Amino acid sequence: MAAHRADDPRERSDGIGWVSRAIFGDPRLWLDVSAAPPPPGHRVAARYAVVPSVARAKFLLPLASRRVGAASTLAYNALRPPRVRANRLVVGVLAGLGATGLARMPVLTVAVPDGVEETELLLAAHLGRLAGCRLHAAIGIRPPDPHHKPTLQLFDDRGAAHGYAKIGWNDATRAMVAAEAGALRELPRDGRPPPARRRRGARPPPRSAAPPRHAALPGPRPASAGPPAGRCPGRRRTARPSPCRRRAAAAPHRGSARR
Repeated sequence: MAAHRADDPRERSDGIGWVSRAIFGDPRLWLDVSAAPPPPGHRVAARYAVVPSVARAKFLLPLASRRVGAASTLAYNALRPPRVRANRLVVGVLAGLGATGLARMPVLTVAVPDGVEETELLLAAHLGRLAGCRLHAAIGIRPPDPHHKPTLQLFDDRGAAHGYAKIGWNDATRAMVAAEAGALRELPRDGRPPPARRRRGARPPPRSAAPPRHAALPGPRPASAGPPAGRCPGRRRTARPSPCRRRAAAAPHRGSARR
């Protein structure tokens, strides 16, 4: 059983504490935020800059490379508030320059025992094996809450985003993650939008009226028949003649008797 250490963030009761327990919960892992080297028999597997500090931790920035560190803060910013985007931009620039130490951000070191595969203890390494490439996790930190789910943003060595990974750590969040995974599995793989799903009990959309089955439908008109009453194809309908014009048309034309 691992000994309790003050510099192990898993011993804390704040945001970085519960996130560290959920993601790095295996007791064989060695975690430290004091910049101390790992004990004998362990090797460093991952290092993270704690943004902005351990007491006010908001983000674990992977320090695998400058490219990965910059990508982890410059991606997925479109829907964030302007102030958050600005802060992430500053951190991303520092990470791209390899200058996160100038901001005096503490570093979280994760070490695994010698002789143990990283894929056995680290979720990012396990997902990288499934994806066929090495993956690095950028980890958001939120206050402890029974409905919050630790989320990993996954990037490859080039800094290209590969997706998200959410962790269910209690009964409620495990059910949430399972429901989200089921919804994702139902999405089409060809990029087309999924078909609309009608809620149970909702009325079906209105359809155009169709004639009843027993109604007689009009058949084709014979070729000698004229246009239907009240219709004259290609001509404008003429106004009905007034009564005076009808009487004048019925009377004999006076000029016809003259020679």
